[in-house]
Amino acid sequence: MVRNIDFVPNNVFLADYLENEIPIKSLESVSRINFFVGANNSGKSRFLRNMAIAFKKYQSPDFSNPGVTFPGEKVPTQITLLRLNSDDLLKDIEALLARTRTVSKSLYEVFIQKIVPGKMLTEFDLMNVLDQFVAFSHPNSKHLSGFNATEMAELADIQKEFKTYVEDKLPLPAGQGSRVTYIPAYRSLRRFKEYPKKNDNPYRGFPSQPELFEKIDDPIIAIRTALDYFFEKDKPASKYESSRGYELKLPVDCIFSGETLYEKIAELRNGNEDKRAILTGFESFLSKKFFNGKRLELNAITHDDIQDLFVKIGEEKEFPIFHLGDGIQAVILLTFPLFYYRGYHHVLLCEEPELYLHPGMQRIFVDALRAFPYTKSFVVTHSNHILDTSLDYKADISIFSFEKMLKKNKPVFKIQTLSSPGLSILNMLGVRNSSIFLSNCCIWVEGISDRVYLKKYLELLMAFKNNDNQGRIFSEDLHYSFLEFGGNQVVHYDFAEEGTEHNDNKIKAIKVTNRLLLIHDLDEGKQERHKLLATELGEQYIALPVREIENLLTPSVLRKTLQAYQKDEEGEPLIFNDFSQEDYVMTPIAKLIKQVLVSGALKKICSEPSKSQTPKLINKADFALTATGAMKTWDDVSEDGKKLTIQVYEFINRHNIL
Repeated sequence: MVRNIDFVPNNVFLADYLENEIPIKSLESVSRINFFVGANNSGKSRFLRNMAIAFKKYQSPDFSNPGVTFPGEKVPTQITLLRLNSDDLLKDIEALLARTRTVSKSLYEVFIQKIVPGKMLTEFDLMNVLDQFVAFSHPNSKHLSGFNATEMAELADIQKEFKTYVEDKLPLPAGQGSRVTYIPAYRSLRRFKEYPKKNDNPYRGFPSQPELFEKIDDPIIAIRTALDYFFEKDKPASKYESSRGYELKLPVDCIFSGETLYEKIAELRNGNEDKRAILTGFESFLSKKFFNGKRLELNAITHDDIQDLFVKIGEEKEFPIFHLGDGIQAVILLTFPLFYYRGYHHVLLCEEPELYLHPGMQRIFVDALRAFPYTKSFVVTHSNHILDTSLDYKADISIFSFEKMLKKNKPVFKIQTLSSPGLSILNMLGVRNSSIFLSNCCIWVEGISDRVYLKKYLELLMAFKNNDNQGRIFSEDLHYSFLEFGGNQVVHYDFAEEGTEHNDNKIKAIKVTNRLLLIHDLDEGKQERHKLLATELGEQYIALPVREIENLLTPSVLRKTLQAYQKDEEGEPLIFNDFSQEDYVMTPIAKLIKQVLVSGALKKICSEPSKSQTPKLINKADFALTATGAMKTWDDVSEDGKKLTIQVYEFINRHNIL
């Protein structure tokens, strides 16, 4: 996986982009999904467009054409994607070199001398090393005079293995580049028409019938985007040329504005089995995410001499795609390239995907990006909702902030890699509390561990229902959200309905969020609190049937969780007493661990209290993530856990009735 992108020196546009006060030389810590954030006019879109040009020009070195893209030659690209230390190279091919030395000490020594110790090798350097080895070990090489057939066969075999090693190290297959898709901020699924040419004044005599409008065959948004951003003057090829020519830096067919979706759907619908499978997968994705599993079809149809995409949902009569909501049209446009280029090495560069999208749909878009392992995405965004996904998918997402500054009265752009979004980014984006849209309902839980468990339980329940086509699939931040109220802090909220008498000394919960379901631990000694909450909230209140949410874990999941915390995996295995869930309904999990563990050592996960205190989990959130990681199916949830999850699911369903 590519983790760093190194820029070829003297890349003109990079002179304005700084890292640690010097022109940027590389983009570090690149992930499968990369967010570019910053205020308006901070240089992020310009950087994105130049990345599109660089990836389009990039091509992995070709085995069949050695010696072309090596140091000393003009490298026909703007970026390199591989870093390999020459010392690591020598270590990797140590066995091959030993075999080479056995055949020819002279060949071994001359080859070793060509490798500079401690040098960082790019893919082009690595190909050069291979090319040198092939040249030195060629039958006509001066190093191999007088060698017999057996020795030559051994060297040919070493060459073959060395080529395999190099091919495995290349970030893309030899001689190949990536499919590149740039999605501009201006985009539309609607096909454009124009007034008839014979109309002298287009604002009078409006044509009486749709078919009288004249078709525009070309994608005019994509062409305008290319003209504005990718059509540039080139320097004369030689000193004898006085004029400068123009070059299209990014082909129009790499710019997906949505206008060509009609042709692409027609191509897939009428294509071979593999192409039809792409369209089927895309339709299935839309069906599950937006139409509750109802069968969905996309068709390219001509009506009234107008070509349009039509949508058929379930048994409904099909209709033009522009009758769908703008948000769903936007998601169709944004996600289609992912399916169209599935199976290829694909680079998607997208401007502000949040346009027209509800916060929940923004999460769906990011989920879609994560579903395609061969796609690397670079996304310019102003959305705090999109940035929020980086907290859930840290392993898949990187964030790069852009900030405009003046240096000697000249604008420059500072790029910084962020580990996670923070308040500074929200301030940079101008996000205020009033900017945030609400999802359709809210589930109040005591803390982060409760949220982790319930999120997993809902995921398993919906997967179970989806397999049997029994129910709807709901998305967090669109259909529902979680809110953590912090245990004892719940006493500071007044849950009385609007229009009834309120306690002025408490926070009016209805002003924080409506349509809420509150889930509370069954803590001992808090019966009055439970009674009050049940009175105020009625069916919108659930008291757990166990002490804390951890007590809902099944014994098998609890064992697997503790095994993950085993102190020495190669040492004595953990041995447990037999126990059932009934044994720990009201027992603190930390106390139970000490009771059921017969032998074996655990990493420190429980506190060491005095005799008068009860042991506690040190990091409940980490414990929850470990436990839910051991849960793969709905059957891994306890019976009480299933009842709770079904109650939550039914609450969400009630507040998302179509």
